[in-house]
Amino acid sequence: MDLKTESKSPVLIKFQSKKRIDSFQSGTVYMKELNYFIEMEESEDNHEIGDYMENKFFSMAYELPDGTPCNFISTTEDSRDNFVFCLFCVPADGCHFQFSSEQKEKLLKFGDTALVIQNFHEFILRATDVAKKKGYELHNREVTYYKENCEMPIEVAKLLTEGLYNFSFLKRSKYSYQQEYRLAVNMEKIEDEHIILDIGDISDISYQISTKQLLEEGIDT
Repeated sequence: MDLKTESKSPVLIKFQSKKRIDSFQSGTVYMKELNYFIEMEESEDNHEIGDYMENKFFSMAYELPDGTPCNFISTTEDSRDNFVFCLFCVPADGCHFQFSSEQKEKLLKFGDTALVIQNFHEFILRATDVAKKKGYELHNREVTYYKENCEMPIEVAKLLTEGLYNFSFLKRSKYSYQQEYRLAVNMEKIEDEHIILDIGDISDISYQISTKQLLEEGIDT
């Protein structure tokens, strides 16, 4: 299917089970609290989807005054919750995108079905409008990946000065194969471990395909 458009916008893809993809395409944006991913790695030993360094910046490049190496962790304790919805993002370069060998191997673990969102701007608009009506503070951007053996890069520091909610958009470079684009809601703490944005059926701007087929064939942007 030709996804080329005059605006050359990114292509967003969600990899999950058929049941969850059906739910998403019908309009249910199920946003999980970041602690879900932290606990997934810590308790389930899931190192692909889980990440115990979510909502943090981690570096092994710092030393104590006496020269002893130390692990540096920066995070925020602002008594707020961060809920995220994660997608794979294909750059808008007007070329055929081919998945890497690592992506072909690891993305299969996310689910057997992929939902390809053809109209990036319309999807973001619908999600933003619904979030606004519910009184949510919604942010969306690509994830910034950093190397944990280096000091904090200037782009990461700049991102955090724009708002501490941007910790939600930081991940270690080991996860860069995920090419994540995130929707994130930063809000006062609640008891629920998830929130839902009902953005209405998006069949008009998306289509389903098996994960295996998409990973083998690649996609045009």
